[in-house]
Amino acid sequence: MDREAGTGLRRKYVAGPGRRLHPRRGLGRGGRRRDVAIAGNSLGGYTALFASTDERLADVLRGTVLLNGAGQFRDPDASPAEEAERPNPIIESVSAAIQRFVIACSFVYIKQPMRIAQILTSVYPVTAESVDPELVSSIHTPALDPDAPEVFFRLISGKGRGGQPLVDDLLRELKTPLLLAWGREDPWIRPAVADKIEVLHAEFHGENEGGSNGPSWLERVDIDAGHCPHDENPAAANKAILDFAEKVFR
Repeated sequence: MDREAGTGLRRKYVAGPGRRLHPRRGLGRGGRRRDVAIAGNSLGGYTALFASTDERLADVLRGTVLLNGAGQFRDPDASPAEEAERPNPIIESVSAAIQRFVIACSFVYIKQPMRIAQILTSVYPVTAESVDPELVSSIHTPALDPDAPEVFFRLISGKGRGGQPLVDDLLRELKTPLLLAWGREDPWIRPAVADKIEVLHAEFHGENEGGSNGPSWLERVDIDAGHCPHDENPAAANKAILDFAEKVFR
């Protein structure tokens, strides 16, 4: 599988997922409407879920695909008062400065090609031979971008600009069918996360087989792969997505 090295995230893209949606992109040639489905892996899965709740896409969006999607869930043990509570601003400021320094130092280490290869080997547990120089370069090149340390800091610390919606709330708002195509050997986002998404989706939308109880129904396919099932086992991932597409675009 050919891969193209990324160019990194410029400052204008750091604000958060879904901020630069363009509704007109649902139009095909000649201005005719073109129905779409959104798919994403890891943080891209969270972005896909976020975008799928945007009302500007309601007329063209037909489905959402999460491939080992990331995202934060609501703490079931936290009270509303605890969720709203803010720490002392002085302590918060000092803690943030220390945290930024530690994360900056770790980024210098983590972005080294040898370390990238080690990390990738752990998330490609089924086909470790997929971790080749081309794949390592596709991660290393964006890490050289001047804005990469800031993106890494916001990713690790969860301090993106503005509050990020919880997966619980996005699932509640979802109005499209949802496919979970999950690499079951993922050491980072375990199948238990997909289990939780299934439970929450059923809580918000009912069992809803094939859309019998509303527009958002859920299908799950477990894939023999790690964190990137579309890359490690493309045949299985493609089949899951194409089978799902046949259902949502008919």
